[in-house]
Amino acid sequence: MSMLNELKALGADVDSALENLNGKQTLYERLIFKFLKLMKEKDISLDFDETDYSEITERVHMIKGGAGNLGITPIYESYNEALLLLRAENPKQAKIVLRQAILTKQAILDCIDHYAP
Repeated sequence: MSMLNELKALGADVDSALENLNGKQTLYERLIFKFLKLMKEKDISLDFDETDYSEITERVHMIKGGAGNLGITPIYESYNEALLLLRAENPKQAKIVLRQAILTKQAILDCIDHYAP
């Protein structure tokens, strides 16, 4: 099975992302590996401060955008929901959403990492 097929099986909308990139699979793969690097460097620790979470809000926004552009729907949806909660000043609920997404997010990142150069 290829990385793209595995990502599709994990809920990613690879076809739409490829369509947005004019079918350039090599470009998509390059971007997906950059996304993996972003996630390794900028992912959110779930023990963030519930009184000062402005940096976490920025990170969630960045990850949500990257996931959305690449059609990684499960990560996009959970981070979008968390972002809305953070902006509504509900960090406790945002943590719950992010915690619930951990297994799916990790499966997607493990898949990408498996194929990383």
